[in-house]
Amino acid sequence: MVKKSTLLIGIVLLLAVGVGTYAALAVFAPKQATKTATDQRSQISDDVVAPSDDTSDSGKITMTRRDVAVKNMMSTIAANMTSYTANNRGAVIQTEPQLSSFVASYLADVDLTDSVTGTPYQISLDGPGEGIIYYQPGYKCSDDGLTTVLGSSRQIALTTTLPSGTAYCIES
Repeated sequence: MVKKSTLLIGIVLLLAVGVGTYAALAVFAPKQATKTATDQRSQISDDVVAPSDDTSDSGKITMTRRDVAVKNMMSTIAANMTSYTANNRGAVIQTEPQLSSFVASYLADVDLTDSVTGTPYQISLDGPGEGIIYYQPGYKCSDDGLTTVLGSSRQIALTTTLPSGTAYCIES
């Protein structure tokens, strides 16, 4: 029969290995994710044309490509926020100055420009909208993935309005 203390030590070791693996992925994976999302965005932008009132299949495809480009950019931002949190002992960004510093430090190599309008996306604590990525510390995405709900103090949610007009939420 296995002693409870031996079983407890085994569980603790298993958890430690899992946490160590997750921390290593959080530190090393964002750099690869950034490059991948940037590569995908540049590939998508070559195929994107200016939006129109066109409801044909080609108009829908163009809007879908723009939506995918924004989703990829938000995934890159979320991955870099995970890296920031890991590098700052679990602390999440709480203020505009911290957010500005994060953008300058962690997103310096990320193209935050809308490929069609040429306007840079803004990351803000003030609110969502087209061209604005709303950063919400202490929140997570709701079950429908379109809005946010109160989360833990270490969770963050990013929301925006996609070029197609659909709300989009991603959490980190």
